[in-house]
Amino acid sequence: MVMPVAPWPPRHNGISIRYYPLIESLAKRHHIDLFVHSEARDSVPDDTVTQELRKLRIHPKDLSTPSIADRVGTLSEVLSPFGQPYKFARYHSDRVLQQLREFIAGQHYDSVLWVMYEYRHLLARLKPELGGARTVYDSIDSPYLHHLREPEQRHTGKPWRAYDLWKTRRWERALLDDVDGAAYISEPDARACLSDDTRSATVIPNGIYLT
Repeated sequence: MVMPVAPWPPRHNGISIRYYPLIESLAKRHHIDLFVHSEARDSVPDDTVTQELRKLRIHPKDLSTPSIADRVGTLSEVLSPFGQPYKFARYHSDRVLQQLREFIAGQHYDSVLWVMYEYRHLLARLKPELGGARTVYDSIDSPYLHHLREPEQRHTGKPWRAYDLWKTRRWERALLDDVDGAAYISEPDARACLSDDTRSATVIPNGIYLT
């Protein structure tokens, strides 16, 4: 499993609400390796679920200054109609890819669950090293729908916002390519970008804790 933040304690955020009970259940029957690539908290609380994991690696949010090459490459992505949108572009992608390669080295996986979207493009580069594992991508919320609902920022003009929205919609559709399954948290999120018949996604709403 690859996640942007640590999924505990159980009700800390949307990721933990969605994935804490899933990990708790699956870890009793399967080996689970969890890679967290952008944890914002200074420390993550101890939790019984971590004891069930076969392997866990948590990387703090990288706030270091990107290199010139990283800046130029990210700017090229932002300006290109085929790259990541401005709103969701991230520095340090190559560093995250190297961390992931070190994490999976020597391991065999039946399935890979990739959560969230900022580094989704790295999955395609990792696939040759995953040995044919089934890949499932969970966007949870729709990036395009988030972007569309946000008020226009003063520092961005209407033409740029329109371009970035168009690009985000196109980019989000591309995130569902080359994976074996995809999921969203609700019908509105799933339908925000998937208006044609060539792509589909499963809707998996969050559950409710009864205890």
